[in-house]
Amino acid sequence: MSSELEYGERYCAFVDILGFRGLIGELGRGALSITELRDLLTTIHKTDGLSTQYWQTDFRTQSISDAVAISTNVTREGLTEILRALENLTLRLLNKGYFIRGGLVKGRLFHDENVVFGDALVDAYRLESEVALYPRIMATRAVWLDFEKYRAEGDDHSLDDWIKQSDDGPMFVHTLRATSQFAYRTKLENINLSPPERTSLDHITDLQNIILEKLDESIDNPRYFQKVQWFAEYWNRSVPYGGKDFTSIQGPGLNETKWLVGADQPFHPLP
Repeated sequence: MSSELEYGERYCAFVDILGFRGLIGELGRGALSITELRDLLTTIHKTDGLSTQYWQTDFRTQSISDAVAISTNVTREGLTEILRALENLTLRLLNKGYFIRGGLVKGRLFHDENVVFGDALVDAYRLESEVALYPRIMATRAVWLDFEKYRAEGDDHSLDDWIKQSDDGPMFVHTLRATSQFAYRTKLENINLSPPERTSLDHITDLQNIILEKLDESIDNPRYFQKVQWFAEYWNRSVPYGGKDFTSIQGPGLNETKWLVGADQPFHPLP
């Protein structure tokens, strides 16, 4: 098959590490070691485990400096897999104390084992660099329409709530979806957790503490503080609290989130 025939529609995400330019400055000042920076880049470039359905979705990745391009075929399975990969990547980097920002589009793309280029990559990069603003992965209207179509066609609710609308308009990938669902179930059932579940719950608490630390570290940098503040607000709206394991993230400009127990959805935040 010629490369011309392979230049077709794909889902494409472009994701990079927020504030990477500042990290290079820290490296020059000795505030960050070359080993720490190398490990960070290894994390965003390591795609093992991001996808479990390579053969079915034509899942492909390409490292680009401090960023990664990910693409899949235009099917329900392809969209599901790229959403799962973006969620996994977000949590991997958050666990190391860093946020990511990106764009998810549908468009023409060539992507093989060595090269990626095309309209979709340009559009995804533009979405990341000019529209996303905060540590979130924006999705275009074309992706959203496909998402709604696949969701309506399915009856297993596997796609529910994976793309949400921001308060400022655009759609974005709900990268805390699995974290939110686990927290919902834990608080609803109020059961004795198994050791692996206890470990998962402790890990969620660790992630929240990382966000708190980043808020504190960024108080002298208003532009970066605003970005961390957005993610903290997103966390508060996504992860229920009230027990010994979770408390609402507090800080300047953060709204207090109160949670109610409902019949249809066990926990949901008040606006």
